[in-house]
Amino acid sequence: MIKEYLFRNKLTVKEFAFQLKISTSYLYQLISGDRKTSLKLAQKIEECTQGAIDVKQLLGIDFGEKSYNIVD
Repeated sequence: MIKEYLFRNKLTVKEFAFQLKISTSYLYQLISGDRKTSLKLAQKIEECTQGAIDVKQLLGIDFGEKSYNIVD
């Protein structure tokens, strides 16, 4: 998803890493799946991409379409 975002927005890995304030090598590791992102970095990516990549996608969270009723 990050790789596709970079391609669509004509950004290099180096440019995007600079925006995120992380090293280029760390971003390459995230793209390749060698490393997982932290919640803090996932939030920063969501912010920098204006929601094109969201936290749930980055962290692999799927809440589905169900709604839950919480009773006290």
